[in-house]
Amino acid sequence: MAQRKATMKKIREILRLKEESELSLRKISRAMKLSRPVVTDYIDRCHNRGLDYKRIKDMPDDELEALLRSDALNLDEDKRYSTLA
Repeated sequence: MAQRKATMKKIREILRLKEESELSLRKISRAMKLSRPVVTDYIDRCHNRGLDYKRIKDMPDDELEALLRSDALNLDEDKRYSTLA
């Protein structure tokens, strides 16, 4: 089953809950009605790109989406796609 895409509003809320509360990932996933792996994936994507809640809370949705869903960035992160010399 394919992962459901979260809205930018939900991604902002995930980061806010992670950074400003003491909730576990499981509690955040229940509150946001997303699976724990999806919540973890968005938190990891944000942290890998140096994004935190303060930085993204006023960022336009299209700019945030471009940063998080960029295929070029995903390929660079995945070691399976690197070539051996």
